[in-house]
Amino acid sequence: MELLGENNYMQITLGIVFGLLLGLVPFFIAKKRGLKSIGVWAIVLCCVASSIFGPVSAMPIAAIFIIVASLTEHEPIKE
Repeated sequence: MELLGENNYMQITLGIVFGLLLGLVPFFIAKKRGLKSIGVWAIVLCCVASSIFGPVSAMPIAAIFIIVASLTEHEPIKE
């Protein structure tokens, strides 16, 4: 079984785009709660997983990061 198909560049490009779009959901949830680093990791891992294993693999990663960002306590507001 090949991880990447015949058209590698197209799969990588579409994977990065889909991963970016899907990773933005946990990013904005985490950013709203003051956890920007969790959101950045969500985008990066969704892009990597989606470009290597296909778009479906980024969905559980995004869901996990949404759960983590939702259950983590807010950071205090800095003034």
